[in-house]
Amino acid sequence: MNRFSVALSLLPLVLSPACRPGESPGSDKDSAPGIGTGLDCGGIACEDGFNGAFAPAFTVHGAYVFTADIDGAVSTCAGSLPLGGDFACDGELQLTRSGSALPDDEHSLPSFLIYQAGFSTLNLTVTRDGVEEASWSESPEWELYQPNGADCGPTCTVAGATLSWP
Repeated sequence: MNRFSVALSLLPLVLSPACRPGESPGSDKDSAPGIGTGLDCGGIACEDGFNGAFAPAFTVHGAYVFTADIDGAVSTCAGSLPLGGDFACDGELQLTRSGSALPDDEHSLPSFLIYQAGFSTLNLTVTRDGVEEASWSESPEWELYQPNGADCGPTCTVAGATLSWP
């Protein structure tokens, strides 16, 4: 069994207003800036969750099934390489697909996201054409992430890892 080698991937997923000049930290206002603290907060948003990268990315053509057991709740993603729009995911697990506009031999599955925070155990298994390619087990170390600084919202709970396999 391979272990996760921890490498935090704390990348913001979406851009949106979070705290505007003149607003109080954590304000949910959507109106124009007003009189307030004078903070110059950025507009970067974040989402709670786990961000994982495969090292190397999955590139061999075939039918893949990714199964994540997240504290006993199972989520799957299934589809094929080369990419043809046939990947389907259920639950909290989502795959990143890369190269769909490139030639078939450049398609890959480089990473995944789990849109859930605070879970204690993740078991992830990958099969290709019904044969296990890799599996990992991890207990994430959750951290608070504030992309606009400590005095500005939002605050997200995140963890991440690089999953190495042969």
